[in-house]
Amino acid sequence: DFVMRAAAGTAELYFDNTKRFETASYGAQVFGNLVVGTDAGEILLTNPDGFSPKLKENAGALEFYINNALAASWGTSGNLAFQDSKKVELGTGADFQIYHDGTASFIKNTTGDFIIENTGTGNVQINPDNTGTGILLTKDAGVTLYYDGASKIEATSSGATVTGNLVLGDA
Repeated sequence: DFVMRAAAGTAELYFDNTKRFETASYGAQVFGNLVVGTDAGEILLTNPDGFSPKLKENAGALEFYINNALAASWGTSGNLAFQDSKKVELGTGADFQIYHDGTASFIKNTTGDFIIENTGTGNVQINPDNTGTGILLTKDAGVTLYYDGASKIEATSSGATVTGNLVLGDA
């Protein structure tokens, strides 16, 4: 059972003598859970232009739409997926960005230094593909540059080791 009351320009909706909904000058407030539909519900945040953000449940995933286009989804696997060219932007002026444009992936820093720091026990590795190492930064040891999976230049505590030919100047 519910009772609706109106007083001083507000409306209140009660269920089992507990307030669940209230209107106010700023809009409305829900007390408790808001369930939209029984399956594949949508929550629309509307404005007069028709291009409002929308949250939509789709087979257990939460989808986020902007201007009626899917921008990102949070899948049942727990992964947050962004559509092509949608960016993760960090910092007040979006100083740091991570995104994929459909053909290439980008990590951009537009201010100050760009620092990659590993405080764990492992190394830092940059691979040109999933079959070999390109650059290996060995914790508390050195840096090794690879060509086609083979070590070519290694920074050591006493200098550097070159495997193969070292060409200086014009070749």
